Amino acid sequence: VAPTLPNGKAGAGHLAITDKSGDTAVFEYIGGKLNIHHGKQYNVMTNSPPFDQQLAIDAYWDTVGGLNFLPGTNRASDRFARMSWMVDAVPPGLTGDAAVAQVMSLVRAISAPLGLSDPQQPNIAATRWRTVVDIDAQRYFFDNVHTPSVFWTDLAKLDLKAGAPVLRLDLSGNRILSGEVSKEFKPAEPFKWLAPHG
Repeated sequence: VAPTLPNGKAGAGHLAITDKSGDTAVFEYIGGKLNIHHGKQYNVMTNSPPFDQQLAIDAYWDTVGGLNFLPGTNRASDRFARMSWMVDAVPPGLTGDAAVAQVMSLVRAISAPLGLSDPQQPNIAATRWRTVVDIDAQRYFFDNVHTPSVFWTDLAKLDLKAGAPVLRLDLSGNRILSGEVSKEFKPAEPFKWLAPHG
């Protein structure tokens, strides 16, 4: 069940969940059927095309070689191919803030610029935000492209135990936040489920 987005259309896309070991599961619904791609090799994802097609496109570009040529449009499949190459091209082994900065630079490098839209291709649209998660440090970084700074939440500073009060960080109006923002979360009503759950 997809929510209605500000443009009036139902939300669609892929969802990835990664654990501390780097093991990832990519979830997508195609024709009403849930498909799951699971494994540590799945470290890049865009919203379209279907994930198996993204992997096939990536396999093709691997044979071309990123130092020779990479696709350069703002189409999600091209951004997927560029990111897949860049992830393997940057120096490995960075940790902490250096790793977060490196990942943020990669995500910025494939973001679609503000103001970009094509009514004939609604899947190509400007990037509105970027997120990076430092799983080891339990920090969630957020970069709103309409504001000048990155902010983050140190999840260890939030009470996430069962029965804890529900809190929300209000980002309406392109509110400018910077640095660690766990104290900015305020009491809120829980989200209503879109579908029955048990």
